Amino acid sequence: MQKAGDAVRVNVQLIRAENDAHLWADTYDRKLTDIFAVESEVAQRIASSLEAHLSGREQQQIAVVPTKNPQAYDTYLRGLALIIRESPDDVRKARDFFRQAVELDPSYAQAWSQLSIANSELYFSDERTPAALENSRHAAETAVRLQPDLSDAHSALALYYYFCLQDFDRPCSSWRKRAGGHRMMAT
Repeated sequence: MQKAGDAVRVNVQLIRAENDAHLWADTYDRKLTDIFAVESEVAQRIASSLEAHLSGREQQQIAVVPTKNPQAYDTYLRGLALIIRESPDDVRKARDFFRQAVELDPSYAQAWSQLSIANSELYFSDERTPAALENSRHAAETAVRLQPDLSDAHSALALYYYFCLQDFDRPCSSWRKRAGGHRMMAT
């Protein structure tokens, strides 16, 4: 993906992993505000290329626009790029990006989910404060309230139970909800 001003170019390739065979490719030039339409179109084209048939629910999930604020989305992506590194410093920086994303769009459930996950990871590793505990809980519950079918929201709640409360049984019910065919880690 390349970005210039409010324009974005997305280059997509579908390659068979077993033999590196090129199955399909396309380039999408759109305004940044249309990025989610591109995601939906790409997902549908890939499903079509694989001759997969999407259920009505799957089509609805693909069509969900997580935020209407391109700046919140960009900030969220910056946080995702950092949180996967897993060092406490990177997770702290990611948390700051997720915090900014929810300030830009308070209804952005995915950003609330990742904010909770970052807080839970930091609480578990080196920020064992009542504020960190409360911030993780609040963000997870907000994500679930905003988008009850979002698997990331249930994962955030499960990780809060696991990392923060060290309640090792309760996360299973949240993860079971996640495994029920819900949308996972959409970006």
